[in-house]
Amino acid sequence: MWRKIEKPEAIPVRLSEGDECYYARRYVSGGKFGASEANQLIRDFKKPPDRRSKVEWRYKVHAIEQFAAELGQFIERGSLCAIPGSKRRDDRAYDSRLDDVLDILSSRNRQIIVERPFEVTVSHRATHDGGERSAESFYEMLNWTGFKTNPEDIVFIDDVITTGAHFKACQRLIQEHCPGLKVYGVFWAKIIWPRRGTGKFRKKRSFIPMILNKSGHK
Repeated sequence: MWRKIEKPEAIPVRLSEGDECYYARRYVSGGKFGASEANQLIRDFKKPPDRRSKVEWRYKVHAIEQFAAELGQFIERGSLCAIPGSKRRDDRAYDSRLDDVLDILSSRNRQIIVERPFEVTVSHRATHDGGERSAESFYEMLNWTGFKTNPEDIVFIDDVITTGAHFKACQRLIQEHCPGLKVYGVFWAKIIWPRRGTGKFRKKRSFIPMILNKSGHK
């Protein structure tokens, strides 16, 4: 189910020729729950922490479990880190959904190492709520905290890739502190946009599913 984002695709626009990023599903921009399976899952996955006491919270828990299970089918071993969200960890609105996914994954597979080499210094509006999409602006909000191990490579994890701006900001910071370290990106979904006025989607290429291991071989 996992596919590599190829250069001929127009989106995400920020990725460079040498970037290796993968995704499992397509999230329809502007689509509601029924637009795709990804739309349903991502909306559940992003339910804010203030909904924890509601009955609907079980859908978020299910989405977290499913994301962890599907990552476990794709990534056999290695060092993983979540691309930071829009809120500081001490913010009441901080959502630990990606931390929860990686904690579940590492608890099931001892060959998975969870790293947290950077964090956001300023809480800001999330991109899916109309926040900043600039790689440069997001880079300025990141603080380097370092690795707890000495990874051979690192896999960035996030729920959705839109333009790739956050991936590129994190990649830049990693490579400034660890020159030559190979960086991968793995995203549960990639946004797609319908062609204007047609209701149809941009044509996609065919892909062969890839599997990563710690050495970066597929």
